[in-house]
Amino acid sequence: MLAVVRSDVAEVIATISQNPQNWENKTLDLTGPENLSLSVIAQKLSHWSQKSIPYSSETIPEVYDSHQSWPAQDWEYDAWVSTYTAICR
Repeated sequence: MLAVVRSDVAEVIATISQNPQNWENKTLDLTGPENLSLSVIAQKLSHWSQKSIPYSSETIPEVYDSHQSWPAQDWEYDAWVSTYTAICR
């Protein structure tokens, strides 16, 4: 995952809003400076916060099981799982 901070996104939005017609029908890739796995993100957060923040990779059935403790529609569970699998790549 190439993480992006909110302030970077805000800067892009501010730039685009000044001349939105220049950005019509364009796609922007907003990425951070390095590719970070969820495991590396947990390690960095642990270091910065000086607290242990574990990360355990889950199988798709485990992701469904862990999210089904909240009442939701099937499509919502599918969206959560697809988001998880997308950021794990």
